[in-house]
Amino acid sequence: MNSNSFKTKQWVKSQRDKGLCVMCTLPAVAGRRKCEKHLTFSSKRTASLKRELVKNGWCRQCGEGTLAVLNRTYCQSCLNKKKQAGQKHKESVINHYGAQCCWPGCANTDIDMLTIDHVFDDGFKERTPAGDRLSGNAFYLRVIRSGYPEGKYQVLCWNHQWKKRMITLRDEVQPELKETQCLSHY
Repeated sequence: MNSNSFKTKQWVKSQRDKGLCVMCTLPAVAGRRKCEKHLTFSSKRTASLKRELVKNGWCRQCGEGTLAVLNRTYCQSCLNKKKQAGQKHKESVINHYGAQCCWPGCANTDIDMLTIDHVFDDGFKERTPAGDRLSGNAFYLRVIRSGYPEGKYQVLCWNHQWKKRMITLRDEVQPELKETQCLSHY
C-alpha cells in the first residue's frame, strides 16, 4: 500500500471517529459515514451508474462480466456471492432462534426446511416504506440489524408454518375451533 492511500485511510478513520462526513467536514448523519448532502448525491449517482452498467450489459455490483441472461442485473460470480451471504444470514437467524421447529412434537432441524415465523402473525407491520414485503436475505438482515428481537419470531418448518396459517384461517371462519391450536401463544 502506498503512503498516500494509507494517509487517506487514516483521514477517513479520523473523520468517522469524530462523527464527521468522510467527504467534507460537516457532521455525518447518525450511524452513517457521510453528511446529508453527500448521502443524497452518492445514492443518486450510484443508482444512475448502476442503471447505466446494466443497460450496457455489465454487472451492477462489480461492473465486470457480461450478463448472460436478459433481465439479469448481476454476473454469475456476484450472484453466487449474494447467495452465499444470504445462506449465511439465514443460518445465523435460524441458529439464534433455536435451529429446530418449535411446534410441539416436531424435531425438524433441516435448515432448508426451516423458516422464521412472526409469532403473532404481524409481519404486515414490517413492510418497507414503499409497502413492499421483506423476504429472503433482506428480511434476515433486518432481523440481524434489529438485534434478534426476542418474542417476536420463532422457527417453524414449512409444514407447520402452513399448518399455523390454516388454523388461523379456519378460526376466522369457525372461532369455536380455537381450542385445536397447540402453540402456546394462542
